[in-house]
Order: sequence, then C-alpha cells, then structure tokens
Amino acid sequence: MVRRGSAAGPDGQQFDQIEKGRYLATAADCFACHTVPGSRKAFAGNRPIETPFGNITSPNITADTETSIGSWSDEQFDAAVRKGARPDGSRLYPAMPFTSYAKMSREDVLAIRAYPKPRPAGQQQGGANQESARSHRVLRGAYHRTCGAQFTDLRFKNRGTLLGWFSS
Repeated sequence: MVRRGSAAGPDGQQFDQIEKGRYLATAADCFACHTVPGSRKAFAGNRPIETPFGNITSPNITADTETSIGSWSDEQFDAAVRKGARPDGSRLYPAMPFTSYAKMSREDVLAIRAYPKPRPAGQQQGGANQESARSHRVLRGAYHRTCGAQFTDLRFKNRGTLLGWFSS
C-alpha cells in the first residue's frame, strides 16, 4: 500500500495541501471561469463569460506576479474568494460568486490557492470587459451601488448564505 505523506515540495508547500486544493478547485469549478476551453493554460483567465450585461473576461489566477494574483497575500486571496473584495477593497461584483464560497474555511481557501502554485505561472493579461453603453449603465446601477453591496455583505457576513439568514 502506497501512502501519501505530507512531504514538502521544493517551494515548501505540502503535498497534502496541494492535493486538497486540487480537489476543492475541481469541486468549486474554478476551471470553468478561469480557463479558456481547449487551452493548455490552466487558470490563466481571459475567458469571455456572457452575461445579460455584456461579456466579462475572467482574470488570470496563476502564480504570475505581473499579470495575475501571484503577488497577493493570503489575506487578500481569502478576502476575494469569501468576501468578493479586491486588494484595494473594491468589489468583485458581479462576476465573482463569492457568496457560494463564503462558508469555506480559510484553510480550504488557502489550499485552493496552493494548487496552481507548483504549475508554471501563466503570464497572460486579461482582456477588456465588453460592455455596451447600456450594459455599463445597468452594471453601474445594479451592482456598484454601495447600498446594494452593503446589503449583500450584511446578509452573508455571519451566516454565509442568504437562505440561512432567513431561516435562523
């Protein structure tokens, strides 16, 4: 019987954490948004995602420090995944479905972050979001209003799900 240990890789990462991250990234379907179908650049982003407001281009989430999140701290990555916040504090609305990940533990989020790290960093700048003038007004009005963002934050802050808030 072969037993997987928790041997550290050359960069100090634990194999068990990377394997857990692979499992969680697959379960969370990170590939669906952050990998162009048919591309060999996993997590390199630049995939156009159609929305009623126009196309939103997914970001690169590899370890690259120039065109991706490679320079983000663990705290910044955790805030993006579980709270929908960029490092500067602005919102990742409407694209990042953080409410689906709000109840994940910090340990699980950091395992997801560890999974792509051993892979070669994909240096790929994300494309511009394609919005019509109308969709820009709709996006700005529907998703970027502070009141709406604060309402969403309030609902998900302690309970993780909107349904959980109403049922408690």
